[in-house]
Amino acid sequence: MIHNHVQQHFSAAEPSQVWMTDMSYLRTYNGWLYLPIVLDLFSRNKWPMGSRMTTELAMDAEENNPDKQD
Repeated sequence: MIHNHVQQHFSAAEPSQVWMTDMSYLRTYNGWLYLPIVLDLFSRNKWPMGSRMTTELAMDAEENNPDKQD
């Protein structure tokens, strides 16, 4: 089991302190739409979508993050 470090406090005082991730899927008339989320709780930006759940889709969520530290 992974320890819950956030303890239901979904905020951050500075960028890149607290990150959240999720993979959701939505049924649409044309099929499934997958939504990977990589979220810096300070800025809360960038959620790509795709018609298939792929590694590339998840990586796009991370790559499109404006607060990414290289």
